[in-house]
Amino acid sequence: FEYILAGKPAPTKECSQLQAILDTTHAVIAKLGHLMDKNLGYILETIVWIGYIVDSACRSTGKVSVYKTVRNSVYALLSTFYAKFPTFAYTQQIDGAIFKSFVWQSLENFDRDFIHSPSGLLQLVLTWSRERSYHRYFLVTDATHQPQPLLHNISKVLVKS
Repeated sequence: FEYILAGKPAPTKECSQLQAILDTTHAVIAKLGHLMDKNLGYILETIVWIGYIVDSACRSTGKVSVYKTVRNSVYALLSTFYAKFPTFAYTQQIDGAIFKSFVWQSLENFDRDFIHSPSGLLQLVLTWSRERSYHRYFLVTDATHQPQPLLHNISKVLVKS
């Protein structure tokens, strides 16, 4: 998570490689689930790392359409992780890396992207809304990206449509 928070460059990977990793990680979560309690941190790191790679590729190459399927898959997998493991101990470092990789960049284009297809960010927000312990995420702000809380920014776009 430190690497992501430091803003270091993400490695370049092919979409097929990333999708294969996501599929394997999804299978591990689905088949082993709570038997993996001691390894949940590693699983979450894998998900966040792939999200960081995809986010970086979309921003640096501008090839959002090429990475769209992988981006949607990684959001779905992160949402699944939050839904299946609500008692996982999320640290400020983990939250920071997740918001950097999944929330702030997506929020900048949310008003355009969510109209055309269901947004991965919207899926993540929906998952957070179902669990009381995640409601704190709706109040998170970031001065460099969005000075308003997350919920304010999403509500503003949804009310506009």
